[in-house]
Amino acid sequence: MNSFKPILRLAGVLAAAAITFTPLAAFAQTPQSQSSRTRIVFSAEQQAKFEQLQTRTAAAIDNALTPEQRIQFAAARENGRGFGDIKNLTDAQKAQIQEILQSFNTEIGNLLTPEQKEQIRQNQMEN
Repeated sequence: MNSFKPILRLAGVLAAAAITFTPLAAFAQTPQSQSSRTRIVFSAEQQAKFEQLQTRTAAAIDNALTPEQRIQFAAARENGRGFGDIKNLTDAQKAQIQEILQSFNTEIGNLLTPEQKEQIRQNQMEN
């Protein structure tokens, strides 16, 4: 399981990024949910590409899992948890998921402006 820890850490970073990238309008109804972090606001084009990327990534991960693991993954995503809730991942599945997540991370990086990347770096340094 030790070799899977970087994947879990990356998944946590990506989950934080996904939350960070949520448009401010989504938080407008609940000001108490605002954190001290600066939110990254996507342009309409970035938001559309990000949503496509999320959908593609989740589908790719689903395809790497057994039917039982898909149920576990769906429940973990719904509860805001990571891949640690998925039981009996093989080494091949772990490697495939790691590759999928690395691709996701790269593609997110390609979506961002230099200013947005700097905001993320600053947010990460605050943690």
